[in-house]
Amino acid sequence: MAKYLYKLGKLAVNNSKKIIGGSIFILLVIAIIAMNLGSNFSEDMSIPGSESEKALHLIKKEFPTNTSQVQLVFNAPENKTLDSEEINNIITDTLKVIKEKDSHIVSVASPLELGNFNKDKNIGYAIVTYNVVADKVSEKSKENIIENIENIRDAGIQTELSGDVSFSEMEIGGITEVIGVVVAFVILAITFISLLAAGLPIITAVIGLAIGIFLIMIGTNYLDITSVSITLAAMLGLAVGIDYALFIMTRFRQQRKEGYSVQESVAIANGTAGSAVVFAGITVIVALVGLSVAKYHF
Repeated sequence: MAKYLYKLGKLAVNNSKKIIGGSIFILLVIAIIAMNLGSNFSEDMSIPGSESEKALHLIKKEFPTNTSQVQLVFNAPENKTLDSEEINNIITDTLKVIKEKDSHIVSVASPLELGNFNKDKNIGYAIVTYNVVADKVSEKSKENIIENIENIRDAGIQTELSGDVSFSEMEIGGITEVIGVVVAFVILAITFISLLAAGLPIITAVIGLAIGIFLIMIGTNYLDITSVSITLAAMLGLAVGIDYALFIMTRFRQQRKEGYSVQESVAIANGTAGSAVVFAGITVIVALVGLSVAKYHF
């Protein structure tokens, strides 16, 4: 293993521009494919054998249905009510657009039509009914609702989604991940006393993570993958990406201090520390794959 990694390291350092350009090219190609295909995450999560799962199967068996509903919950702006002409027109017009753009929607009903306000009439919900069951509602149908309710939100009406259909949005990362990356960069900059050395592990981790996430998005069109996988990929990708890069970089710096050339230091670092990275990476993969064969007993 070490011998082949040594040769790979020497090949990479002798063709650094091609390797960097190739990595960026691969990222762009995968990104374009992912954007064109879109994502189709499956939110059908279950724990076989559990009491709740048995209850759901019994309900579906005894009360079969070929429809599903989305509830749009509204909170009117301060000092306004949902039954006012201005607010009702905004909601009604948006619901009309939502229905016109989706042939799978059989009916829409505003809070005023349903009369389902709270006591102060500032909170209520509309209902959008589909002619297919919840897990058959397409991502396009979901996007139709998400995009159009922005018009309601822009008018100052708080709008949230509920009902049978899952709207778990893809989240690649949030402010916590950004803070974590910034803190990691500061710590690495202090440790290596170099902004370049501090940024390199983060850059390589982000590129690898981006390629992985786009591959997940492509995979959702052919496999049942939940949106939680994006969050898991972001956490693992950043953690191990930075960590493994540090293994190789630290060994590279040691070789440089011993007087080896840059090319030789890269090759030796990749052949030695790289072996540990490969082994650790395979261990992580085996652990994750093990989840797919895990059995639940209750």
